[in-house]
Amino acid sequence: MKDKTILVSSSGQSTWWPWLKARYQLSDSQVRPYTFNIQPFVADDNVAQQAYVSSEVFQAQKAGVKSNFFLFSEHGYPPYGGI
Repeated sequence: MKDKTILVSSSGQSTWWPWLKARYQLSDSQVRPYTFNIQPFVADDNVAQQAYVSSEVFQAQKAGVKSNFFLFSEHGYPPYGGI
């Protein structure tokens, strides 16, 4: 993800983004606002975004875009362990 633009919600910027940034040596300069719309992700293969597995992943599939979904809890972020 080091070379990607990463779409992060305003709440995510103060909750999980600091963890993700430190864990994967990312930069605040990569962040752009996440607006709950997959169009930027669909239009640009250099974009990564936060997503709800029950909606955006399905929308990307319907748009014919291959996506990968990673649960933060599987990568060491404890607050999402039960979600």
